[in-house]
Amino acid sequence: MAAYEIIKRLVLLDGEFSELASACEALKATSDPIPDQQSEAYVTLRMVDLEKAIKRFTSGSLSAEQLEEWAEILEMNDYVEYESGSEQIIADALFLLATPEVNGPITERTVENILRSLGEK
Repeated sequence: MAAYEIIKRLVLLDGEFSELASACEALKATSDPIPDQQSEAYVTLRMVDLEKAIKRFTSGSLSAEQLEEWAEILEMNDYVEYESGSEQIIADALFLLATPEVNGPITERTVENILRSLGEK
């Protein structure tokens, strides 16, 4: 599977999370080139994708650790760009989720605050 497809499926949480995360880790070991904006499409992380991941956490189908890993993989990924006009909100939310050692553990309150900030956009 191409790097673009793996990242796209992770953004959309389209599949078993552990398999998608493992495939992303395997990408680091490959020589797939970083996409060139003029010749290859980036995967766009939209606010609705972020909301979907958070709602999977609140419903119990994604653990705090998985949500953290999801955010960490996407936060600094060369294949991911953020939805136009929402870049800072998405970047801030990913930082909060990906760095519990800095921001504290992911809790219901954490994600409620993130969802509130997404709704304020």
